[in-house]
Amino acid sequence: MGKASREKGKRGERRAAEILSIFWPGARREAGQCRKGSDAPDVNGTPFWVEAKEAVVPNAWRALEQALVAREAGKDPRVPLLILHRTRGPIEARGIVAFRVEDLARVCFLFAEAANRAITSAIETRAPDDQPPAEPAF
Repeated sequence: MGKASREKGKRGERRAAEILSIFWPGARREAGQCRKGSDAPDVNGTPFWVEAKEAVVPNAWRALEQALVAREAGKDPRVPLLILHRTRGPIEARGIVAFRVEDLARVCFLFAEAANRAITSAIETRAPDDQPPAEPAF
């Protein structure tokens, strides 16, 4: 794998970590090429096995298969979650999040739980003058 390809992969992983850190502040990019794919997802610190891809047209099916194989090899029960970014095309259509249909309820629950935690935290840390907390950034 060439240096440009590795850099593109790192960008995708950093972007995925940034997106997920809204819900899970501990989300962070893993070490990338210095590990086996089954050691850890591309982004750790979330309840998902995250597979991040950045390409002209990312292949969601290949990314899902990669995530499932790596997750099984590492005996990790987390739900696979794909964050795919196109490097070209209309700005408003460059990024998607994908997961298996059978994981829909679990994914919704995990995001709702994280949003509830963020809202509760904002309320608990409210200013002493009882001003309503700022709206969450998501």
